[in-house]
Amino acid sequence: MAYYDAYIAEVQRSHVLVDAVDFFRLDATRRLELDRRAEFGQFMTPPSTARLMASMFVADSEHLSLLDAGAGVGSLTAAFIGEICERPRRPSSIHVTAYEIDKSLAKYLKSTLDQCRAVCQSSGIEFECELVESDFIEDGTRSLRHEMFMAPRRFDCAILNSHTRKSIATPDAISA
Repeated sequence: MAYYDAYIAEVQRSHVLVDAVDFFRLDATRRLELDRRAEFGQFMTPPSTARLMASMFVADSEHLSLLDAGAGVGSLTAAFIGEICERPRRPSSIHVTAYEIDKSLAKYLKSTLDQCRAVCQSSGIEFECELVESDFIEDGTRSLRHEMFMAPRRFDCAILNSHTRKSIATPDAISA
């Protein structure tokens, strides 16, 4: 019975995480100008979709490294962390690299990452994160061009909305 109670408490924590981040999503959506949202392809993921996407991961390594290439407020990252923390077999550590080019969204994202850290810690998982406030495509292109001088970054998992405009390489990004 104690195991069941502990499991229910963990599930509630992870659901609270995703629901708290959804508040950020709603607030950010309300504050962002419609033209700016269209320009940056900012179509924030609702909790049900984020949870569904996170549930599809086969992430059974001892140490996980997650890339969120256009993190926004962190809805997908929060859903991923919530999902992993609910599983009976958990990693000992998770490292998240979250890219967000919009400074106003990065403020929400920092809070989301702090909440992810707390949920991981309560589940016995070491959590590290890196919030990169730049364009993922430009950064990735630059990294590929200088690969022989830098160790490439590797990830076990990547989560993103591929329909956003952020995922379309521009000529400037390609020639960077």
